[in-house]
Amino acid sequence: MRLKKQQSGILNQLLLYSPILLCIMIMLPRLVSPQFGLFDDGNSLITAQKITHGVWDMRVDYLSGRFRPIYWLFFTLFYWLFGKNPFWYFLGNTLVFSITAFCIIQLVLVISKSRLQAWASGILFVLAGPTIENYYTLSKGEPVQVGFLCISLLGITAYTLYEGRWKRMAVILATASAILLSDMTKEMSLVLLPISLVWFLASWLGLKRSQDQLGLITCRAYLTSNVISSVAFVALRTYYVTMGVTGGTYAGNYILSFSHFLASILRWAGWLIHDFSYIVPLVIILLIVYLFEKRLLQSALLFNTLVWMGAWVVAYLPWALMAEYYMLPFTVGISVFGGILIPQAIEKLTSPDRRKRMGVGIGLGFSVLLLLVTLMNNVSNARIQLAVDAANSEMLGYVIGNIPPNSAVWVNIQGPNEYTDEIEMHLAKVKDRPDINFDIFKFQTVAIKDDSNPQNYYIIAPEIMNQPLLVARLGVQESSQKNWNGSLQGYMGDNWKTVYATEHHFRLLNIDLPRLFCPFMRFLNYCSSPVPSIDRRIFSYGWKVYNLTTP
Repeated sequence: MRLKKQQSGILNQLLLYSPILLCIMIMLPRLVSPQFGLFDDGNSLITAQKITHGVWDMRVDYLSGRFRPIYWLFFTLFYWLFGKNPFWYFLGNTLVFSITAFCIIQLVLVISKSRLQAWASGILFVLAGPTIENYYTLSKGEPVQVGFLCISLLGITAYTLYEGRWKRMAVILATASAILLSDMTKEMSLVLLPISLVWFLASWLGLKRSQDQLGLITCRAYLTSNVISSVAFVALRTYYVTMGVTGGTYAGNYILSFSHFLASILRWAGWLIHDFSYIVPLVIILLIVYLFEKRLLQSALLFNTLVWMGAWVVAYLPWALMAEYYMLPFTVGISVFGGILIPQAIEKLTSPDRRKRMGVGIGLGFSVLLLLVTLMNNVSNARIQLAVDAANSEMLGYVIGNIPPNSAVWVNIQGPNEYTDEIEMHLAKVKDRPDINFDIFKFQTVAIKDDSNPQNYYIIAPEIMNQPLLVARLGVQESSQKNWNGSLQGYMGDNWKTVYATEHHFRLLNIDLPRLFCPFMRFLNYCSSPVPSIDRRIFSYGWKVYNLTTP
């Protein structure tokens, strides 16, 4: 009997933490096909190399006015241990992904005492759209940032477990340390200070109604931790970065105008519909049940998740652009929100009221269906990321291994962006080919040298076809690249020959739910693009390398 109980207990624990196993399964394709990307990875490798050689200057972000030493040190740790092997960096992302999922599960379990709610919260986080781009790439600060944020939230729950003053102070300082590490990974973590203030005020104002004395004490402790960490961050930043908070190029990306806010709200709405539409039926169920029963279960916890989500949206509205990977902190809140609602809805399926059972069942059915749509989109998103990174790596491998010394290499991305900067960085500093004369293609005149010292000319050109709109951010856009490649063909004539080509393709399964609202928003550029709502086209991405064979 005791053995059966032990086996049952182990099985329950495995089921509770099964989202962590799902993290590993999601990351397996990335671990099988690991490549450095062309978004900041080259810069991160070079910075890590400097730090490992004793250049501990945290002013690497001086021109941008940023202070994020943990972001750089995290990358440096893997460079110091494993060098330039990308597999280990993605294994690190897998570890961070798993730790974050564990913290979310454990946090909800401690607060709600419900294993089902804890498991559901973990599952929704692991399967969320923003996790793919964040953990499938290496240059994003959000995974480590959110990891420390979740550690801080879980850590503060231990505050009321101790009676002694010094033990409680130790919990506050440990929590403040986790928040500070998050701040020093990405400065946006400072939004935790107003979040914790709202949580404390709401708990204080609602104390007489809820009698939740422990909740008030915990919120006060978390606010204290945030005050300590914020003061420490500002002090450290002031010491290491002489430029003011509003100085530098980074702060210039904040745009305070009504038109920008409106455009940003529309972008956020598009991504929310794309990634989290499954939450809508759950909210409708919640409202209908509330109208019938005149009570709201776990209202304080639901309110806190809404504050968390709202704060992150407001913090990013002024930002110059909107990308899916920015939503990872928001994802923590909406995953817990959904994880709390799902078991509440399931419980209503046992209601004696037939109409209530039927309504809840229909709502849950729609929620599951929309979640499956999100999963299909995530698979396409992940495959796009793998295809693009593989093709970029293959192109760089050819250029580095086959192009003669002192050759001229021009890239046909005529609007300079991060890809052009990163290709030059990878060639010159990461792959040790500084002899290559790299430039952006701008219809240069070929300079013929004497026969004894000929100049080799190469053009590298990306090609992309059937690019979905709401996917991982890429350094090329289909419409622009087609125009640039067309002008390139007119320039080259018969003297340029294709010497290398690589291409990856697969059939998409992408369901573009935001496009359903286009009949009401025809003024948006997004709605003017001829992309089908159910996208089953063949996505293709690759490179061609051309060589000037005849002067």
